[in-house]
Amino acid sequence: MIAKITAVADLDFTSLSLSDELENKLRRADLFTRTIVACCHKLLEGQAINGKQTGLFVATAFGPMQCNLDVLDFLVEDEPVSPTLFSHSVFNGASGYLARIFGIHGPAITQTSYGYPFFTALAQAKFALEQGQLKQAIVIQAETYSQLLEDAKGETETPWPPGSVAWLLGHEGVEVKDIMVQESPCPPEERLHYHVTCSSGTTHHHPLAMTLELNRLFLAKQLPEKYQTSSAFGKATLHFGAAR
Repeated sequence: MIAKITAVADLDFTSLSLSDELENKLRRADLFTRTIVACCHKLLEGQAINGKQTGLFVATAFGPMQCNLDVLDFLVEDEPVSPTLFSHSVFNGASGYLARIFGIHGPAITQTSYGYPFFTALAQAKFALEQGQLKQAIVIQAETYSQLLEDAKGETETPWPPGSVAWLLGHEGVEVKDIMVQESPCPPEERLHYHVTCSSGTTHHHPLAMTLELNRLFLAKQLPEKYQTSSAFGKATLHFGAAR
């Protein structure tokens, strides 16, 4: 099966609004999980999915970072850690919420990368569809960061906007023809400066920016046949079919 982009969605914290039904299901969830669920809900509005033949491919650079730090605080102080807090500090915990809330029973994979997490997860989803393992796939990246990260970046750096981006892959839409991701070793500070140059002529400075740009191009029916990025930590190239 050819992998095609059927729908896209994105969400920032200024638009993080949940229905009462979702609020009840996320009563104890952390911010990372909440933004993933909210973005997936937005993605699937008006879309028909077969839960048994749909896979989840969650991507992130920093994951539930503040939740991780909260757990470490308890460990450093030699105090008991809340099981709920610990469960939300696990990067792939959010996919369990997605599976339960949206009735998705296919495989669930969480991938992490400081460079191109969404593109790496997209390649995995594309392979699963082409091999006939799935009929549909949800690829979603979320980032929430922390104050510690901002302190490490320094006062001269612009704060990274937290949020989430999601794609629904199926048999209708714009074809994803090929994906190449090559990550390279680099000094740690290059990860924090996050300077990515794209073939569109834009320069991106946070981990969600590239996919947000692709969302805008998809919705405007202007996805290029070839989209390239380069940075100190690697490069990526995506090939797409003709815009719808």
